[in-house]
Amino acid sequence: MEFKFKYPLGEDPEKDSVLAQLPEGYTSIAKVFYPFIRMPRGWKNSEDFAILRRNFLEIGRPVTWEEVSVLCGLESVAEVSIGLHAMVTGGRGRGIFQRLDLWDRIEENLLPEIYQPNEDAFSELLIRTFLKVLGKNGEKTFKFAKLHDASEEWRTYAFHDMTKERMLELCENPTTLTNESESIIFSCFFDELSAVCYCKGDVREALRGYKLEGVVLEDETPMIWEDKPHTYFYN
Repeated sequence: MEFKFKYPLGEDPEKDSVLAQLPEGYTSIAKVFYPFIRMPRGWKNSEDFAILRRNFLEIGRPVTWEEVSVLCGLESVAEVSIGLHAMVTGGRGRGIFQRLDLWDRIEENLLPEIYQPNEDAFSELLIRTFLKVLGKNGEKTFKFAKLHDASEEWRTYAFHDMTKERMLELCENPTTLTNESESIIFSCFFDELSAVCYCKGDVREALRGYKLEGVVLEDETPMIWEDKPHTYFYN
């Protein structure tokens, strides 16, 4: 049985080239950052996570990592990434992610109405855009698989049938999304604050024009990219 969920983590995410792990036919990959979330002034944070996620989907507005790096006096989006991963792991992650001082600077300088992105699943602020990317060539449906779904089959939804409930379902737990032709794939994993997007073609062109932010990984770049060759994009 072939599991449909796929994520190119590799045996050593600090050293193993991500491109070398992609399925045959896929030639480029990017990490798409989950934006920070700006909520309206006066909005009350809910302790009910389901209500919180729905609020993010309905009224949240994206704040880029580049904006956060400027606001918090960091040198790059790589430092934002390191700080976020230090927060997620409590500073006990791999060497590069032990910089809790970077998270402290983010936390101290964020405006009260801006919230950090959540890990482990797709961002509620990006799911509509991911679906637009998958359907941009006129395809009617898309496919998805969950990490813990033992089924051999993809689950399929029609683009025109997407409700808020279905979008929130796609933002629960590690998930792989793809179009009918499987030419573009989005996937996410535990403790990650960005999605991977890999495709049969130039990932820069696949994502161009959708106001997504991230980095394109070069030939030898591993999953932990922050101190390795990469190309920043926001377009």
